[in-house]
Amino acid sequence: MNTTGDDGKLSPSIKVRSSELRSFGEKQQLSFPQDHTERCECMLEIRNALEVALELAEQVSTFPQLCLRADRNSAYHAVFDSSSFTQAMQYEMDHGLPVIPAEAVTGATKFSSGAGRGGTFSKSKL
Repeated sequence: MNTTGDDGKLSPSIKVRSSELRSFGEKQQLSFPQDHTERCECMLEIRNALEVALELAEQVSTFPQLCLRADRNSAYHAVFDSSSFTQAMQYEMDHGLPVIPAEAVTGATKFSSGAGRGGTFSKSKL
C-alpha cells in the first residue's frame, strides 16, 4: 500500500501492531487490524518478518564488512547530514575509496572465480 506525501511523491505505508513507529525520525500514521483474526495474522506476519530479517542479517554478515559500513554511513550521511547531491557524492568518494584496496580487489577476484554470480553465494563466502 502506498500513500502520497506532501511533496506529491508516493511513499510506502506499512501495517504494524504498535503504538508508535519512527522512520527517519518522523512519526507515521499506523493502520491497526479491526478484529481478532486480523490481529493474529498481523502478529504472525511480524514474527515471520523477524525470522526473514534474521536470515538476511546472517547472510549479509558474510559480506565484506568495511564495504557495508561505508555504504551504510554514506546512505545515512546522504539522508541526514548532506545539504546537496554533490556533498553526498563527495562523502561517498572520501569514505568509499579507502575501502577499495582493503576489500574490493579481493571481492572482485572471488567474483571472477564464480562467487556471487547469478545472485547466489553458495560457491564461497565473499
